[in-house]
Amino acid sequence: MSRGAYQYWKAHRAVEDIHGRAKLHDCAFCGRRDARDWAYNHRDPDEKVAKYNGCAYSKDPNCYIPLCRSCHRRFDKNHRRGGEGLPRLRRDPLRLWEFRRVRFFK
Repeated sequence: MSRGAYQYWKAHRAVEDIHGRAKLHDCAFCGRRDARDWAYNHRDPDEKVAKYNGCAYSKDPNCYIPLCRSCHRRFDKNHRRGGEGLPRLRRDPLRLWEFRRVRFFK
């Protein structure tokens, strides 16, 4: 495993160590109970990019949100197009996740 791949994997592992598996949480966007992935929210000023796959990631575990596969794909696709997340949402899902995270982990 290359050093870049290891750092990317290590960052995602740290999220699970602190927040638990994503499937223990509801999806931050649609609210369904089948979150499958921890997705990077692209709000870390010290953002890293994995050289082996070009994916952005953060070493800060608090910069990740639980998403179901469908929302994760839509979130990443919209971000690649220059957006900030999922379009046409009635509430700000990142703020909603912050509220849930603070309430859940305290």
